[in-house]
Amino acid sequence: MFCTNCGKEVADGNAFCTWCGARMDIVAQPPKQAPGMRKINYGDYSPRRTPSVPKSNVKGFTLGALVALLGSVLTIFSVFLPAVTASAFGFSQSSSLAQEFARDDTPLITAVIIGVFVFAGIIAVLAHMLGHRRLSLIGGVIALIVSIFMFYGIYQGVQETYGVGHVAFGMYVMVAGGLIVFISAFLPPRKLM
Repeated sequence: MFCTNCGKEVADGNAFCTWCGARMDIVAQPPKQAPGMRKINYGDYSPRRTPSVPKSNVKGFTLGALVALLGSVLTIFSVFLPAVTASAFGFSQSSSLAQEFARDDTPLITAVIIGVFVFAGIIAVLAHMLGHRRLSLIGGVIALIVSIFMFYGIYQGVQETYGVGHVAFGMYVMVAGGLIVFISAFLPPRKLM
């Protein structure tokens, strides 16, 4: 005989289950086995309710997604801010990355830089919204590395070309935007909407 309450086997003729103490008025018999089949013992798998596991990933528009979006917009916007300032003989001139690359007949470089920042921003924002923290970190690392690489490259180019120039506000905004996207990966998953 088997107990209908806990499902364990009870000796025939018992009025109560020896495991859980339930009354043995209605007993269930195990299903008959086909000849030649061996009996498998599954252990103690009585029908119990399993506790629900809380979700660890918060999905939706989170604080990290908002911060990553802000940093991405900042890095894209910085391409059009003054990045290089050259001074000579009392005159000063500033130009943005977009202007510098257009002057060299290489507007494709500007498009590639903006594309990389858009790609890194989309990765970071979507990863936050889907609850993938490692993927948001990858997007942040891409944005930070590209912004630092661009800053260093422009700084070296200014020193070699002008000698008297310096990196302007736009390049600092680019690095700050890349850093913001990177930091967004470490924000706690707090849902905003």
